[in-house]
Amino acid sequence: MNQKATSMTNSASQSPQAWIGACQVMAQPGKLRFWEGQALQAIAYAIVLARSPEDYKAQLYQSLQHNGLDLIRLGDVEPLLQRFKTRGMAQDLVQLARQATPASPVIFGRFQALEETEAKPSVPSVEEVSENPEIAHEYGSTDNSAADLRSDMDVEGPHNTPPASATPEPPQPQWPLPTLTELDWEAIQQQTTLLQQAAQLHHSAPFALWAIIDGANWPEIQQELEAHDPPHACLYSTLDEENRAMAPWLVKLDPDNPVTERFKEQDQINHSGIVFSSNQPIKALREHFRLFTMLWTPADDKSPIYYRFYDPRVLLDSLHILDDWKIGRLLQPIEQLYIPLSPLLGLAEHEDIDNSVDLFGDEYTYQGRILAVAPQAELPDGTVNSRKAFKVTEREFERFGELHGVRAERQLARELSGEFQLEFSTDSYRLAANMACTQGKSFYFTSQKQVRTLAQSYLLFGTDFPKGYPDIEQLMSSNELLNWQKRQALEEWIPKGIARRNLRNMPKMA
Repeated sequence: MNQKATSMTNSASQSPQAWIGACQVMAQPGKLRFWEGQALQAIAYAIVLARSPEDYKAQLYQSLQHNGLDLIRLGDVEPLLQRFKTRGMAQDLVQLARQATPASPVIFGRFQALEETEAKPSVPSVEEVSENPEIAHEYGSTDNSAADLRSDMDVEGPHNTPPASATPEPPQPQWPLPTLTELDWEAIQQQTTLLQQAAQLHHSAPFALWAIIDGANWPEIQQELEAHDPPHACLYSTLDEENRAMAPWLVKLDPDNPVTERFKEQDQINHSGIVFSSNQPIKALREHFRLFTMLWTPADDKSPIYYRFYDPRVLLDSLHILDDWKIGRLLQPIEQLYIPLSPLLGLAEHEDIDNSVDLFGDEYTYQGRILAVAPQAELPDGTVNSRKAFKVTEREFERFGELHGVRAERQLARELSGEFQLEFSTDSYRLAANMACTQGKSFYFTSQKQVRTLAQSYLLFGTDFPKGYPDIEQLMSSNELLNWQKRQALEEWIPKGIARRNLRNMPKMA
């Protein structure tokens, strides 16, 4: 057998492996589009179980034709493992590759429509990478998949997305803080009824009560919607079940639908969603709020972050931070906004409300307490037709981080009080949380677990900790251990430290 024949035999006998490439496609006339909007073209990753690049292309072309798509352009094709070696492992690509089987060897990622003005970013993956997952969960984390996909394709011409900073944002005056009035569900229903009656008198569109519910904070919402089927819509376009489980849901709160009662019964400290009244139809509401699920920030001009405005904490922060024209755009279809009260909202600037909220109170004490939000200024026209028009400024972005830090400190103090019960005073919990959040950086303790362990140590051993404990002073200043190893060693030492502390404090014999 000659060398060429031997090579062909070896190639044919190789087991298929996952190959990846980025493809630009066009919908064939009259065929279904696999993306939102009217754009004719889109880009997507395609993972194919193949034996070679040629095998990849052949299977890809066949699959595209079967689905009514024409291939416009194909980027570089490489083994998925090779991509992970050069660019690092991406969890969403791992999950995509797991779906490929010999029976179904071609798997597409999310199709991103190529509009004339902008390429839409992808919907969130189930697992988002962040050093501090609690920050990513609350505010959202940067998803570079859209930017990576565009760079893989090297898309040129009118479809290219210009840098977010290309058009400077004009300076805008800061609007006064909104007025917060505490109501209950009965009062909210009465307000909605009055709006409905006024609409009837003026022969205008009827008002209804709506909620945007966070699937990440209320994991059972999909099952509730399937069981009781109120008017509802997902704010993400993905059909992937795992991604939809984390998605926000627009839901009409009909008084006679069980989902409405289920929502009211949710522990408000879980921050399951926001409520508002509007006379807009569900389609218009979905189209509007989908524009705000992504947020352009100074952190990255090419990749937006997920903007979880439907989390009560994030929304109230936004009302404190964003310029009036941005608030006007976000709240455009809303007649009245309601935020379920919790001790972890950013209420410090509203002393009349904050003083009535016990940070350390039982969860049931907040149930049914709702904040009605009314702006103190006349908001401008809320028209917005692109995500980039909503880019936040450097100072606004910094303020989001500052307010998150304040609430992270409050949450830590509350968690400490739950762990230690009545062993310490509420002031001690606040002080320990404050010191851990502010002094943790000097020990390079920045993750949630690290800061929490440090706060426990301040509570148990005093605010001058680790002074007086030479072995822990040496541990905390060590350059040989990683931060997570230091935290683990400190956690394991704490019981011994308590015994040593108690021994020191024993009364001396006469």
